[in-house]
Amino acid sequence: MTALSYATTNYNFETVRLLSERNDIIIDKDVENSIRQKNFAALATILESQATYTSTNDDGKPLVECCAKYLKHESAMNMLGVDFPVEVQDGNLVQRQDYSYSWASFMDVTHPVDVKVRLSCLKAILKDEKFASCRQELLRELAFGKDKHGREVIQITDAASRNYLNDRLFFCGRYEIFEGPPVHISKTAVVVMAYDHGICAQLFQQHKNACGDLDKASFVKCNAILGHDAKVKGNQKREKEKWQAEFQLWDKDHNGSLSEGEYLNYCRQHFGGKLKVALKFMRNSNEYDREIKTRKLLQSDIVLHQLSSLEQGDFQAHLPTLKINGDFSMANFRHVLVLPAADRSLEDIFLKERPDYNKTKSLLSEVLLGIQVLHKQDLVHGDLKKLNVLRVQNQLKLIDFDAAVRIYQPLGAKVSSGILPPEMFHNLEAADDVEKYNTYWGREDHEISKLKKTQVNSTYVVKAYRDGCDVSTLPYSLVKASTAVDMWSFGCMMFQMLSGEELVPTDINQNVVLDRMHKAATWTDEKLRQRIDTFIVGEDANDLVKRLL
Repeated sequence: MTALSYATTNYNFETVRLLSERNDIIIDKDVENSIRQKNFAALATILESQATYTSTNDDGKPLVECCAKYLKHESAMNMLGVDFPVEVQDGNLVQRQDYSYSWASFMDVTHPVDVKVRLSCLKAILKDEKFASCRQELLRELAFGKDKHGREVIQITDAASRNYLNDRLFFCGRYEIFEGPPVHISKTAVVVMAYDHGICAQLFQQHKNACGDLDKASFVKCNAILGHDAKVKGNQKREKEKWQAEFQLWDKDHNGSLSEGEYLNYCRQHFGGKLKVALKFMRNSNEYDREIKTRKLLQSDIVLHQLSSLEQGDFQAHLPTLKINGDFSMANFRHVLVLPAADRSLEDIFLKERPDYNKTKSLLSEVLLGIQVLHKQDLVHGDLKKLNVLRVQNQLKLIDFDAAVRIYQPLGAKVSSGILPPEMFHNLEAADDVEKYNTYWGREDHEISKLKKTQVNSTYVVKAYRDGCDVSTLPYSLVKASTAVDMWSFGCMMFQMLSGEELVPTDINQNVVLDRMHKAATWTDEKLRQRIDTFIVGEDANDLVKRLL
């Protein structure tokens, strides 16, 4: 019997440690004996100084799992190094074919590894110079690699390790922004899709009771926010029974409430612990304030609700370093809204699903319900177009309230010219008008920089204004908001969806193309009647569009 074998058999771990540090000691036999005898405390001590060739016990269980409660940083690193999930080949990260799930087992919170050891190993691996060429890719492999049950590491690890990974993976440690270009971009706003990895925990904190748990009513409320409900239309009893069964299934200790751990396990099962959301980054504080103020007045299912999120200060602390699609800086878009991800916009539904006449009528009826909700609150949307109507869970919802104003307040802080009535346009006929307009806006910021004489020798512009600027210098008077403006916009929407033609040609943002500004600004009842009669065949639809426009 060697000295190391004797020390191992007698559980003299200090001697085991000292002998294992010697270069002339071969540990393979003692490793095998420790595994066979299930002396994992001794095995962990031996492997503090040297690595071994094996990564599992005789039953195929990873040694890091067998030795979990005895692991120190050094022994864990030696065991993980033998069975790491990836390796670098020619500067690229590739999967190892003989991987035995040591990394996933090591990170699993149900295995009694010291959290400090987990974190120190995670940090050391990410700093390892051999991964310098693919560090971000490595981070994702470590976080989203699967265990033998198909669960992602980031979902099964402890809170401290998960937070460490989240902080390096996601915007604000929470939002996993999708790669590629934004789904919408303009001078004033950028919209991207993302997974929110923190909303489940936040909802639990917001709805827990005085005992720190979630009762059934709050459980239902949280799931409604997350979009996972058990509604069975017309059968309240069945709906109640379904929720009762779901709640009891996850109430593991049968105490009539869910702990945070139980609820988060439920969320991991049903949502993967994350929710698909839309992040709307806004440049102008006044537009953000207007949107928030309007939303507070609109508690309706027809309006896309805002999701719980971080404080604006937390967003703003991370925005200076955020780049979208690799190179687009978000530093100037300092205000953030988090909204549920939509299935499609009404624009996409119209273009790609090509709804028939009856379906189109149904869609337009849903939009009209939303308009009525706004108007009952004495609000005018001000930018009612198909791009601002989204389908979420098979229901159309209105979005983008940064143009919304009270009735009788000035319109024009934000507009889409292709859906505006003629009274929202002004013809800069006099040189003095052009000079005033140009001075107010500045050539670099507004369409005056692109103004050209049209075929009818006129220069029409929208009666717009800039928040916070003196409007008395403008060459036109501002139009006061009225419900008629939204109804004109709805008429434009209805005309296009029923006829397949726009009332006036527009660009992708539904602004009038420049050489048709005169047409948009000079509609008469007779011109409208002729165009509607040409394209809207049905008598009832024809009559309704005429009354809207």
